[in-house]
Amino acid sequence: MKRNIPLLYGFSFFDQFMIVIALWVPYLTTQGISMRQFMELQAVFALVILCGEVPSGLLSDLWGRKKTLLLGSTLKAVSFSLLPLWSGYEGFLFYHLTMGITLSMISGGDVALLYDSHLAAGGEKSRGTAVLGKRSESCSRSRSSSCSCRWSSGKDL
Repeated sequence: MKRNIPLLYGFSFFDQFMIVIALWVPYLTTQGISMRQFMELQAVFALVILCGEVPSGLLSDLWGRKKTLLLGSTLKAVSFSLLPLWSGYEGFLFYHLTMGITLSMISGGDVALLYDSHLAAGGEKSRGTAVLGKRSESCSRSRSSSCSCRWSSGKDL
């Protein structure tokens, strides 16, 4: 369990490090997606995340946080791998649906597993917020690095 803590810090760092976001709209434009369609895809994505939070939390509680994180991460990798195959609205709609499910599975599960691992490793309940704070710092560093890469590439944030 103690091993989970540094692994989850790394997971939090790399999960948030998404340089591809800077190129997302131009990429979809080259694939024939209009700005209206892009906004529709984003709305579907947000709705799937919203509707998936409670069921994915229940799955995490019943099946296990680690297994849910692994399934979510695997689904995320598969979704990204299939991305070059999509060339129309329907394909990108499927992508946004799967990514919404994926992010629902990952969201919160990593924090819960980190806290559970901290307690299982003999950590004090009162120090749990410090452990979670380090995770937030890892996410912030990742976002800062990702933003720096976007800024240096000349892309708007």
